Amino acid sequence: MRAVFASLSLLALLAQADRIDPRTAQTTELLLDMVHNGPGDPVGWQQTKYTYASKLAAAGYNGMVTTTEMSFTLAVDYHSLPDAPDFYPVGSPQRAWVEEARNGIKGYIKRCKAAGIQVWIHADMIVFPNLVLDYYGDKVQKGKHVEWNSVSKMLLGAQLNETFELFPEIDGIIVRTGETYVFDIPYHHGNSPMSGSATTEEWIDFLGFLQKVVCEQNSRYLVMRNWDNSFSNSLDAYLNLSAAFPTHPLWYFAVKHTPHDFWRFFPFNSIVGAGRHQQIIEVELQREYEGKGAMPNYVIDGVVNGFEEMTDKIGLAQFASNPLVKGIWTWSRGGGWNGPYIHGHEFWIDMHVNVLLTWWKNRQTFSEVDAFHAFCKSYPGLGIDQDTCDSLRSVGVQACTAVLHIYYDIYHRNAFLSGHPVSGTLMRDHYITDPSSQLKTLTIAGHKESLQWKASGVEIWENISALYTTFADKVQDPELAQWIGTSIRYGLLTARVVETGYRTLNGYMLKEKDLACKGANEFGSATAAYRAFGLFDQQAASLYHFNASFAWPLPPSDGPNGIGEAVAVVSDEFCRHH
Repeated sequence: MRAVFASLSLLALLAQADRIDPRTAQTTELLLDMVHNGPGDPVGWQQTKYTYASKLAAAGYNGMVTTTEMSFTLAVDYHSLPDAPDFYPVGSPQRAWVEEARNGIKGYIKRCKAAGIQVWIHADMIVFPNLVLDYYGDKVQKGKHVEWNSVSKMLLGAQLNETFELFPEIDGIIVRTGETYVFDIPYHHGNSPMSGSATTEEWIDFLGFLQKVVCEQNSRYLVMRNWDNSFSNSLDAYLNLSAAFPTHPLWYFAVKHTPHDFWRFFPFNSIVGAGRHQQIIEVELQREYEGKGAMPNYVIDGVVNGFEEMTDKIGLAQFASNPLVKGIWTWSRGGGWNGPYIHGHEFWIDMHVNVLLTWWKNRQTFSEVDAFHAFCKSYPGLGIDQDTCDSLRSVGVQACTAVLHIYYDIYHRNAFLSGHPVSGTLMRDHYITDPSSQLKTLTIAGHKESLQWKASGVEIWENISALYTTFADKVQDPELAQWIGTSIRYGLLTARVVETGYRTLNGYMLKEKDLACKGANEFGSATAAYRAFGLFDQQAASLYHFNASFAWPLPPSDGPNGIGEAVAVVSDEFCRHH
């Protein structure tokens, strides 16, 4: 039975005949998209059109990428290992799991090929079956930590070769190190092959092995994701690696347009366009730290032209002619965990996809505004003229500014201006966390500036709401028009919750009882309105949790220290007799 299960050479040859060999094909830019489902989140699987290959092809992509927990590398049986037992015997749970995984993978491949786009997988490395790791024991592991050594090289080589043998339709693979998610994978575990302090020589040993197996022996594209490793955030480290590591026509690095995660108050990533190797640029279109598409937050202006807070406004437009920059990899949906869940209402996501791809494909002649105008003309149900289109763009651009004020605060701004930007926001995924520890670092003047910063954010949302009322009736599809209005309302009501919470806490730290206690009362009203909105407006995205926070370990759970809990303490201790 094992021979039947593993014998795939004839099928491989037949499928290989249908796959374009990238060594001889005309060079094309990579335009890839991935929907990232929240690993370990039972309701995190995205309700989206972007898992349909035909939709990606229609949007202008030429490849679809799996998430790491759907990587085809998880579906091989390691039959090629010398003198190894049958790790997947008939009747075992592991055998049942891998066979059903293969069925799902075949459907994925069939959809991609029918749509005429490339099949890409995204794989965490190094991850192997528990049974395989147990068999090799301390030859490959120290405790539960998988070592990068001659045995793990053998295992990885078998994994990759068997993956391409089993699924010869694969065009390319994206490799991630650093983060390793096996929350939904019951029979595998693993970790990054390198520690955070790994040397350039150690990384070259790993990358060189990948290049040999994937690019040279199997003639597939390989994109090494420049993330959470020793060369991902350091231009010097990247340049040293690029200088020492050989180039290859099928090898790329994926580089984010930001130097860390997709946060504001960071400079443009200096690694973009640097070194000797081809790159694709990674862009998140449903930003997990900024509402996930529940409200307008038009970031493509910033991605292309530079964000407003940058002291040097640099964006992708400056790299439009750079010969090393060979494509785009978007996360149309997903990133992070939990909500807000947008229930399939993807207008703002569609805007990002359409404008970015249109600009990229025409970047020598199109501005970002030109691409936005093209979006307005083509988007079903929009049907607006150019003046109204400019108003819609203004809604998105102003919302991006409002997000800067509500999701970030002046301690982010001050750190950025000092040359030492700080990570994250206090509103990742669907949590509004207590900001007290950050606010305590502010001076009296800083507290007052924080108050104004948040008040400005609410004012911008109010201006956006007023602007939209001037052209809502010009949107052709009334349901689309209503949903846009609902999403703007979502942004405004969320902003009021945040502003009143910050006002309460800043007032408490300033020992201004009237300010703090009025803020606490208005926080109660703001959260009441917010909850009613989420209940009665069926188009609204799921709401933020203001009485909980993002709690480690991953996958995250509701933890203490939500902003609502901090406001309750102030109300009880400071305002009881006010």
